[in-house]
Amino acid sequence: MAILNNRLDVSTLVDGLDHAEGVAWGLDGFAYAGGEAGQVYRVDVERGELSQFAQVTGGFILGMALELTTTSMPATRAVTALFA
Repeated sequence: MAILNNRLDVSTLVDGLDHAEGVAWGLDGFAYAGGEAGQVYRVDVERGELSQFAQVTGGFILGMALELTTTSMPATRAVTALFA
């Protein structure tokens, strides 16, 4: 079993996340993660860009699951449905 070399095998994709939790990959190619102040972040891994996608009041996001039944359903609707 190979050992992970932190200097060579680990890199920062984006800065500015508030204690990212529950990273999930969307079929749209973006990564989504929750923050400890209720943020839902959307990460463009290719461009290294971060945006706050949604905000949940009264708690923090510890986990996240995205479900798409067809590729015609945009991931934004799927993520929004989780918090509706």
